[in-house]
Amino acid sequence: MSEQQFSAWAIVELFGRQVTAGRIGEQTIGGETFIRLDIPKPDGSEYTRLFGKGAIYCINICEEATARSYATRTRPPLQPYTALPAPADSPDPNTETGLSPESHRASGHDDDDFELF
Repeated sequence: MSEQQFSAWAIVELFGRQVTAGRIGEQTIGGETFIRLDIPKPDGSEYTRLFGKGAIYCINICEEATARSYATRTRPPLQPYTALPAPADSPDPNTETGLSPESHRASGHDDDDFELF
């Protein structure tokens, strides 16, 4: 017998006084089960958040229209991460000074040119 996946529209109350709404279900990652919440946006798209079971204070099952209405009044907590290109004049991140070993030596600096405290 196959197990039926739970799915419903709900307003979800999280610890830390956060409240959000959407279609609730579950998802397993790495052997751990998370509460999955697909949250609709006003433009018709949606984003997904996964919560550990201990993060949820209350799940209020409701009609789809109620959950959608509540969800459109909230904002996503984070926007997707986007890597920005490095400026052309940025220092080399592979060295402490931002200079390559060759340019460090060429600048006249010696490794013994510093004092400790």
